[in-house]
Amino acid sequence: MNYIWASATHAGLVREGNEDAVSPESDGTGPGPLVIAVADGMGGHVAGEVASRIAIEAAVDGATPAMDAVARVEAGNDA
Repeated sequence: MNYIWASATHAGLVREGNEDAVSPESDGTGPGPLVIAVADGMGGHVAGEVASRIAIEAAVDGATPAMDAVARVEAGNDA
């Protein structure tokens, strides 16, 4: 199966900086499997952008291919 994806985030109406993190980080195409993840930044908290990036890294990059979606979300939350 071939996948085509695109992503975008928005800082919202209150904050100047966008603290969201997504994976994959760029638009593209490719064969599966494909893991897509979005972590909403913690606007207003110290290092909110770091927290969202760590969650994505744990759920996508640090996960094993055999992990199901629930285990990936738990890994992101734990991180």
